[in-house]
Amino acid sequence: TEIHRKEPHYEEVVDLLLRQLFILLQRHIELVGRRHYTGRKAELAARIGELQAKVLGTLDHAWTIEEMARVIHLSRSRFMGLYREFYGGSPVEDLITARIKHAQWLLCATTLSVGQVAAECGFRSLYHFSRLFKKRVGTSPSAFATKFGESKSLTCEKNETIADKDVQFPFVIPPRAKPRRA
Repeated sequence: TEIHRKEPHYEEVVDLLLRQLFILLQRHIELVGRRHYTGRKAELAARIGELQAKVLGTLDHAWTIEEMARVIHLSRSRFMGLYREFYGGSPVEDLITARIKHAQWLLCATTLSVGQVAAECGFRSLYHFSRLFKKRVGTSPSAFATKFGESKSLTCEKNETIADKDVQFPFVIPPRAKPRRA
């Protein structure tokens, strides 16, 4: 439809649709390579997946391993073992990573104070948040907010991109493939 209508920016839209298709194909290929579970393990994988989505969707909640395990009716040790088996890491590590990435986004896109960002991301201690943020991002939250905050510093000069400003977001857009010449 985009090619036939040739509305403004149709080439970019077609490019994005093709890139989305290739990403979905890559996702399918990677999922096929994963283990397939049956029976009780498949049920547990589904329940832990639903829990993971819930946890990562409520970053401001003070999640504990015990609470996560209780939600899906497992012991703490059984939950930890299965989570590591299914996702290759710990639920706490995934939660902290998601909170820090969300904090980066909030510091870039909003005018919230560092304390408000910490609370919004589920950190109960500003000191703990600042220490983890600096350890993982390489700079303090306030320095990050000063450098990238309020979106004004994300405006780009001629021939400059956001990547030139060292902003890291939780996703990566695959590079465009060069068209083949016939």
